[in-house]
Amino acid sequence: MIIRSNSSAVDFALLKDGKLIELNKETEDAQFSVGDIFIAKTRKTIPGLNAAFVNIGHEKDGFLHYHDLGPKLPSLVHFVKQVSTGKTRDYTLKNIKLEQDIAKDGSIDDVIKAQQTILVQVVKEPISTKGPRLSSELSLAGRYMVIMPFSDRVSISQKIESKEEKKPSQTSSSEHPPQRVRNHRTHRCQRSESCCSRRRFATTAQTLENLVF
Repeated sequence: MIIRSNSSAVDFALLKDGKLIELNKETEDAQFSVGDIFIAKTRKTIPGLNAAFVNIGHEKDGFLHYHDLGPKLPSLVHFVKQVSTGKTRDYTLKNIKLEQDIAKDGSIDDVIKAQQTILVQVVKEPISTKGPRLSSELSLAGRYMVIMPFSDRVSISQKIESKEEKKPSQTSSSEHPPQRVRNHRTHRCQRSESCCSRRRFATTAQTLENLVF
């Protein structure tokens, strides 16, 4: 993957064997769209709402509820800290040690503190006087599958109905690292497993590297 950025736009080029496969361009328009991921900082926690207000650069702080933290929050926080301090350069998540999951119905004050750095994703765009709704359960969507770092679940698109089409997805579930969940999308059934595996590995590593630097 080749990334070129300037003050107004970012170009993403995906290559295979030296040939261009995909080209995407994002322009700088100061918008906060669903799917955008930010390294943010918590402003404060609100125990009464069991949520936190988080600064992602919008004029209004983002809203992060406890149930949107995701069970793997400690692993995500640990990974970001390790990379940001230079203690690890492995972005593939293959050798990372997973932390204990947070409780399903716990308290926001037990897992997040004010001024804490955290990786978040926009799940609902800001409207009127409200800032964006955020989640720390990251989802990296591609054309053929969706990667969810640190999770250990494999899902298949409900649009895939044929048993023959489901076989490659079910077979590949045994070889994917437990640190990455895969949601197989409909388009994937028309691609070989080896091709998708290479793209999955490269995309996950490159995306995480870009997020923390």
